[in-house]
Amino acid sequence: MTEIKSIQKETNVDIELIEMARIGYSNPTPPSVMSKENVEIMKRICDELHYKHTIINNGTGHDAMIMTDFAPTNLIYVPSKDGISHHPDEWTDYEDLKKGIDVMMHLVYEICK
Repeated sequence: MTEIKSIQKETNVDIELIEMARIGYSNPTPPSVMSKENVEIMKRICDELHYKHTIINNGTGHDAMIMTDFAPTNLIYVPSKDGISHHPDEWTDYEDLKKGIDVMMHLVYEICK
């Protein structure tokens, strides 16, 4: 709380904290719906950059479940070696990471125009 008060004083910006709890875990928060408009932009970006892409229509989790309440939200997935994810053995080649970053950068640029 001390840090927040210091930031408020320094920036002259009021900060409000709202606690958002997930009651009765495993996960009562339903999957979130991604921004269709952003998906269309990302498809175009991938086509322009000649990047292969697949649209995943499953409901998403992660921080997206919370963020969709506040802002248009999307996830960009990049391939993991042998399909291993959320595990210490997970590995994504740097070239694939770069492609994901390229798509994100172009998306943010497009949205900010």
